[in-house]
Amino acid sequence: MGNVGLKAAPEERFARYKGDQADRTLVGAALAGNVREVERLIGEGGDVNDADANGLAALHAVSWSGHADLVRLLVERGSDLGKADADGRTALHHAVEGGRLEAAEVLIQGGSAVDAVEGDGETPLHVVGRNGRRDVADLLLGHGADVAIKERVGSNTALHHAASWGHEGVVRSLMRAKSDLNARAKHGQTSLHLAAANGHVGVVKALLEGGARRDVTNNDGLTALHLAGMYGRSEVVECLVEQGADLKMRDKNGCTALHLTAAFRHRDLMKFLLKASEAQRQRDRSGEEDGGAKPRMVLLREDNFPMVDYRHERWLGGGSFGNVYMYSLKNQQDSTLGKHRNIAVKVFKNCT
Repeated sequence: MGNVGLKAAPEERFARYKGDQADRTLVGAALAGNVREVERLIGEGGDVNDADANGLAALHAVSWSGHADLVRLLVERGSDLGKADADGRTALHHAVEGGRLEAAEVLIQGGSAVDAVEGDGETPLHVVGRNGRRDVADLLLGHGADVAIKERVGSNTALHHAASWGHEGVVRSLMRAKSDLNARAKHGQTSLHLAAANGHVGVVKALLEGGARRDVTNNDGLTALHLAGMYGRSEVVECLVEQGADLKMRDKNGCTALHLTAAFRHRDLMKFLLKASEAQRQRDRSGEEDGGAKPRMVLLREDNFPMVDYRHERWLGGGSFGNVYMYSLKNQQDSTLGKHRNIAVKVFKNCT
């Protein structure tokens, strides 16, 4: 599971303003921080709100580059604080994206809307969720930024972004601002799912400390533990188990975190989960609660995880590799294989 909220690099938008003649335009002069040239161009009748083909005006450029004095000058000369570029980003979006705290302060003091939304529905707070500037996050939150707004592409809040990218400081600031720790994005994932899948154990701990639901499932029935196991995030798995994550929970395909960890061949992590599963079964005093799986067995496969119908499980006998079962498998990637086929898989008693 990749990070949410990927955007084009800001440098790409301003690349055309590099070179010897770049600062001869108002946007180029502002980007370079050339106060004298900006004043000259304005004095000669240049319109501070003129924009290029990408909708970029001088205030956008100087906000991203961070020349706070020029931001102040352009605001005083009548720059439109609400003017959006072709992607719907305001000057405040650009200042936040560049991590320019002072420029952002000038814009907000001048009247910029802290909850302005760009084309994908992202506010400046979403942007800071990606770049991790806690000081900028605190500035926005201090001026009433709405933590509940979801962008339109993935229905992510700023907390989803910060958790996905592993920005613990921003996560904690958003938590203090009463962000919903269990808000769901487009596919049912919470911030805990995203932090776990990307291996951000500090964020996982912060979310759990704040009251995030530990065993909540996404639309595929996956918990944070399933995802951490699937992607081999050892520290996160250990943290979740220590916090009492339910090792018996199954996703929509009937798989526990142990099954997924084995399917993706994370051997050391598989050993850990195997021991933890046994300990949990002993605490529960019920060896059959998990649907009949034997306490010290784990599915091992050489390929990636298939769709498994565990109702068709049949014991075939023992051997030097441990007990062997037959499963009915459905290959969703190759329709030429037909509906189902039986494949023998080895289930090791011990992961040694």
